Amino acid sequence: MPEEPKDLMARRIARWMMDQVEERGGLYQDRAVREIIREFGLEWSYVNANGNRAIDKRILAAFLEISEQVVIWNRGARAWRKRRSHHRAGRLQD
Repeated sequence: MPEEPKDLMARRIARWMMDQVEERGGLYQDRAVREIIREFGLEWSYVNANGNRAIDKRILAAFLEISEQVVIWNRGARAWRKRRSHHRAGRLQD
């Protein structure tokens, strides 16, 4: 069976992230990284400048494309959450 192209796999993982937000109302970044590594492999993460595991940028770009209007990033909680009526415009929320 041929391997799935990287861009398609990144979109598949982004869809998984969106499903998590929709089902649970939110997704913490640290949990997302752990589950992506477990379900899809270490190759879909990298070590960032702070020495922490982070989500591959291809996944984050694909996730932004499918979630920009319906998901916010809560910086303090380091989590994506469903957008609610009380949220300000824009992705980044405190």
